[in-house]
Amino acid sequence: MRFYENNYDGFDQYLASDECGRGPLAGPVVACSVGLSKKDLIEVLNYLQVIGIKDSKRLSEKKIGKIINQLNLPTKLPSNISHKKNFKSGSLTISLSLKCNTYIDEKNILFASLEAMKISGFEVLQKLDKSKNSCWFFDGPYVPKLSQIRQRNIETIPVVKGDSKSLLIGTASVIAKYYRDEIMRENDSIYPGYGFKKNKGYPTKDHLNAIRELGYTPIHRKTFRGVIE
Repeated sequence: MRFYENNYDGFDQYLASDECGRGPLAGPVVACSVGLSKKDLIEVLNYLQVIGIKDSKRLSEKKIGKIINQLNLPTKLPSNISHKKNFKSGSLTISLSLKCNTYIDEKNILFASLEAMKISGFEVLQKLDKSKNSCWFFDGPYVPKLSQIRQRNIETIPVVKGDSKSLLIGTASVIAKYYRDEIMRENDSIYPGYGFKKNKGYPTKDHLNAIRELGYTPIHRKTFRGVIE
């Protein structure tokens, strides 16, 4: 079976990064990166296809939760946010990074998203062989600057709508969404009245009305329209 990743032969290692949370008015942006060696690629891709990986926006919360379980990831955001899913002949390295609302307000959401993806990807690279030739996919039209890395054996590739094309990007998408949603579910009990458990911080009608009636919280993004008029 041919996967999107097969279009980029000639690399020793493959990484993919995606984020969740660019559009909400509250909460962090959460990024996930996954990586593995070429020898493990087909076995891992087959497994990811079997468990139903696809664009996280096309999956129910129940299905995403099941995938998290099948990847042996903790249901709560772990303190150590690097993880390995072991297979018969190798492993998939998984790492998370997040940028909080104050960082988003200071820098802007695009910069924060790219930084979160970069940081999680660097963590994955630390677990892989630094001397190997690596292909790094990013969901969307942009890639972060990697100027501080002196290695010249990393090729960064932007993939528009990558979470629906690449199983590796799709996996990063699903994991990032699960943990961001979990953060917002926890914030629902800390800041009642905003419906974070349901809207996850996105600008729904009820959420906007709550901001007008109750004011904004410490986790709201002050530079986003709808938070401060």
